[in-house]
Amino acid sequence: MRTFSALLFAAAAASVFAAPLNSKQNLGKLGVANDGAALLPKLTATQSGKFSLFSHTDLPGYSLRTKDAKLCDANVKQSVGYLDVEGKHFFYWFFESRSSPSTDPLILWLNGGPGCSSLTGLFMELGPCSVSEGGKDTPYNENSWNSNANIIFLDQPTTVGFSYSDNPSEDVSNTEDAARDVYAFLQLFLKSHPKFAASEFHVTGESYAGHYVPAIASTILAGNIDAEAPDNDDDLLVINLTSIAIGNGLTDPLNQYEYYPEYACGNPYGPVFEEAECKAMKTKIGTCKSLIEGCYRYQSQFTCVPSAIYCNAGLISPFQKTGAER
Repeated sequence: MRTFSALLFAAAAASVFAAPLNSKQNLGKLGVANDGAALLPKLTATQSGKFSLFSHTDLPGYSLRTKDAKLCDANVKQSVGYLDVEGKHFFYWFFESRSSPSTDPLILWLNGGPGCSSLTGLFMELGPCSVSEGGKDTPYNENSWNSNANIIFLDQPTTVGFSYSDNPSEDVSNTEDAARDVYAFLQLFLKSHPKFAASEFHVTGESYAGHYVPAIASTILAGNIDAEAPDNDDDLLVINLTSIAIGNGLTDPLNQYEYYPEYACGNPYGPVFEEAECKAMKTKIGTCKSLIEGCYRYQSQFTCVPSAIYCNAGLISPFQKTGAER
């Protein structure tokens, strides 16, 4: 079991210690080549079994398959399905607001990890129901965010949660590419759910979503600039991005990790550790920062795994050993 956990850790470490987003990005053209796109209607809708399929000529290669759902909060409209593109399949679950769907905001929720399904947020944190002990029921959550908002829970990138890939070699390996897929999903979702196209839109998440959320917001803003350009003949929406919100976010390890000892030992609510532990943690900062700088520079498992092992052992593990929630 320890060996398996170590392998999982090594696979994720390069992503966890990835450098923060470079906001100077060029959105470019999304999707794959489609020489006949100009001859087709912009948005097409077809039926395949229980799923409605939506595609758009300005998002070649992407399609959204969606169907109604009733689990969990049967009194509100729901849809569930996948964004499909070149063998990648992104799972989503959408719940309308219990109050006023047409005027309440639209929220995208993302859990972190990397590798944590956003259904964790749905069933264990802010969603319309939870899972009962034993897993045989989904009790109603009266404090769900969808009491006053429309919420999308999206499993991304591929291989997270119910999202999957037909060819692992094509899996997304960086945050910017993942953000482009999310942008395509949002365009197709809003095109297929037009009453939310002008809604206030908020990108939210926690933990490693501190990487995802800024990247997605940056991609949306770049897409909005393209969509509003006078010489742009694309039929893509200007997404009404209103805010982003990140809880307990891991956004930039190089700057965040050095302050864990200060929080533990100098916060106004009282120290977490004895003075000896505080001093020991502070001695790890210099080496930790040097290792993270190497990870940022070379972005490989050979540089990022050692930095994750050293920094987490010296600066995160002491918190975990206390067993306290702070």
